[in-house]
Amino acid sequence: MFHWLCLAWMVTSSAEGLAVLQSAFVKKILQQDPAFCFRPLNTSLCNDKIFQDVFSNQTADIFDPSRKTLAFLFTPLSPRHPEFLHKCDYGLPNNTLFDPKLKTEIFIHGFLDGVCRSAWMREMKRELFKRGPYNVILVDWTWGNGPNYIDSAENTKLVGKQLAFLLQNIMERGHGKIIQSVVLGDINPLGHVDFYPNGGTQQDSCRPHIVKSFFSLDFLYATISLIPRICSHLHAVQYYKASINPSKCEFIGVECPDYESFLAGNCSSCQKNGQNCAIMGMNHEFYYRPSNSPLPLFRRFYLNTTHLHPYCDNSILNLE
Repeated sequence: MFHWLCLAWMVTSSAEGLAVLQSAFVKKILQQDPAFCFRPLNTSLCNDKIFQDVFSNQTADIFDPSRKTLAFLFTPLSPRHPEFLHKCDYGLPNNTLFDPKLKTEIFIHGFLDGVCRSAWMREMKRELFKRGPYNVILVDWTWGNGPNYIDSAENTKLVGKQLAFLLQNIMERGHGKIIQSVVLGDINPLGHVDFYPNGGTQQDSCRPHIVKSFFSLDFLYATISLIPRICSHLHAVQYYKASINPSKCEFIGVECPDYESFLAGNCSSCQKNGQNCAIMGMNHEFYYRPSNSPLPLFRRFYLNTTHLHPYCDNSILNLE
């Protein structure tokens, strides 16, 4: 089963934002080898039977060496050293450690970011292995995600095609199925369940994390976060990361028409069977679903957070 996680960076056109993005320091980070932080697992003998039928007339751009999207597979038997699936034409090597019995989590970065450019994807991977056994695929498309935002958005079409080709190859070998997607950091309603921590805009808890990022040498994340709007936007990944291994507290959102009504206490009850609440983050699947009826779209859930990790704050809710 594949869980999707995609973070799409939205960079402002403010003078402050442009100054940060055009600094020599940021440019140096963006010029690094996109795979410099990994030593590959010693895999060989790429499987020569890959899925071609659906893509038979569309594979030329998928394998364009100038637009090479990278895919790194980590498994419980090799949580630090990945298999470079892009070196096997987006397929599994014959001696792969991929376990079809496990869930597969896929992380994809957004604009200007990269698997080795900032730490959040690798931190997500570490948290997942603390939680239990998973297959984890980190996707890197630094070949096409900047500096022009419009061009980067257009390039996501090819990235999607390359990833679909990879997943189809894995599934053709009897290794799982795709089930759903999770998108972080977008204010617009996108799916069956949409969460709005602190109203969904300003996230004050992002500022202390800037200092932590600098001290942990996560310089790109920390530098870009100096732009207030991006700081709040990026903090969605920190909420999700904290939700992977929650300690005594889950991010519980309550359905409400708007944030003002939530703050006024008009939507503080989860109601019978918890039908008015949902869990934000890793355990988002565990929420009330009406039986014998279609799953409703665009349910809005609101919650508050604290300023410091692990951010969870359910004090406004009546959970009894």
